[in-house]
Amino acid sequence: MKVSELQWPQLDVWVCRAELEAFQGTRLTPELVDIVKAKIGYYPYFPSIDPAIAFPIIEREGISLTYDDHPHVLTPWCARSRSGSIVMCHSRLLVAAMRCYVAATFGFEVPDEVPA
Repeated sequence: MKVSELQWPQLDVWVCRAELEAFQGTRLTPELVDIVKAKIGYYPYFPSIDPAIAFPIIEREGISLTYDDHPHVLTPWCARSRSGSIVMCHSRLLVAAMRCYVAATFGFEVPDEVPA
């Protein structure tokens, strides 16, 4: 599936996977569980609709946001990765930003089914 087409709830699942990517292959210890809880922070976890979850990711990842208020623009919010190589646009700021984060982590396509 194209990251540019991810919607809730799949988008939020892929954002969570991106957040946990750094722990891939790591032995699960009580200390690691505490680190993961601190990184995820909120439950329920809906970064594509909850600014309290999304904005720390946006800030940490250096995602820049722009808005085009031209009346004929259908996707006025654009999110650009720190490197500038990934740009995602949407009518909602958080969707654009979280798609940008997922694409920066996994590329422009992800499996339709979330891997276990």
